[in-house]
Amino acid sequence: MLAWGAEYLLSNEVTNFGALGPIEAFGLDNLIAGCKQAGLELTQVNLPVSFPNAKDQASIH
Repeated sequence: MLAWGAEYLLSNEVTNFGALGPIEAFGLDNLIAGCKQAGLELTQVNLPVSFPNAKDQASIH
């Protein structure tokens, strides 16, 4: 992911600076595409009702 991020930043215009999270730095669609290139896949996770603020959440594995 570090190599993908570096390549992405070299080949795309940087518009945000400073301490950014991955979604702010790359955009959600680009981040998901980068994860897929790295062999990760987006899956749906169902948290148990006892989990605080339980709801369906997506995670990348």
